[in-house]
Amino acid sequence: MSGTLIKMNKERKLQRPLILLFVIIFLMTPTIALADLSFPNDTNSFVIDEVNALNESEELEIYQLSEGLNDYWGTEVVVVIINSTSYYDSDNNSTISLSNYGLELFKEWSIGDQEWKDGVLVILATNQSGAWEWRIENGDFWDIYLDFSSIGFAADNELDKGNWYNGLKIITEEIIIDIEEFWEYNDGFVEPPISNLESFGPGESGGTVLTSILFLGIIFVIILVIIISKSKGSGASFLDGGNQNNNFLFNRRDNVQHVYHHHDDNTQSNYRTSSNRAAPRKSSRKSGGSSRRSNSSRRSSSGSSRRGGRSGGGRRG
Repeated sequence: MSGTLIKMNKERKLQRPLILLFVIIFLMTPTIALADLSFPNDTNSFVIDEVNALNESEELEIYQLSEGLNDYWGTEVVVVIINSTSYYDSDNNSTISLSNYGLELFKEWSIGDQEWKDGVLVILATNQSGAWEWRIENGDFWDIYLDFSSIGFAADNELDKGNWYNGLKIITEEIIIDIEEFWEYNDGFVEPPISNLESFGPGESGGTVLTSILFLGIIFVIILVIIISKSKGSGASFLDGGNQNNNFLFNRRDNVQHVYHHHDDNTQSNYRTSSNRAAPRKSSRKSGGSSRRSNSSRRSSSGSSRRGGRSGGGRRG
């Protein structure tokens, strides 16, 4: 009887690593699929129109809205227009959701100041599975301080009519107003998000990162299989409990220097109505981080920016 119980106990111990192995393989599947994505050409503009949905003057007006916010507060709002995510997915049998695609595009382009993580992406698909759809993707900073879920309801009627410019202008203006009001009331009293993880280097693309994760995952699975095979012979499970040493735990805020910044101009005015003086900038936000603005400013492509993506769009029908 005792021999039977020992055998059953060993079988149960072996089942745990096998279940863990299947879970790891399941979690790796989306990563493999995302590795085949392509992205629009990043022209370093605040407005990137892949389908010519806007004429030159319409694009310039939306561009100037984002440029004004960026010049005054250092926050990027980038607007991207595509036909459908199916054009950027190598798997023709399925179409990645606009929400997932927007998240990958946001990371691929490193939108926003990389210290403050305050960038915002607005992506509109004019024909996503037969209907228009748009999404907002924002940096980690706004997950703490702003909720964009109520943005753009007034734009739905315009988008239903195919008035892409009117709809995008409503969405962009509402986002900019929320961000502008936040900085006017909180500048100098907030700080960048804290992270214990090292950022990927500026030369690494999203595809390279996904490939690295996939490679490390495969190595982990191989090591796991080896451990499982050894545990069969010894009768012991590597998941068995034991003395736990928790000395590696630490407070994520230990030894972190917090730098607060304050706006030098106590008589702030809206950048859209102030044309007689240079817009003051947040020195800490401008000098810190590795924003794409450090090398070249975004420009109009006509020649004349959370985590999980935040939904803010709608569908026709």
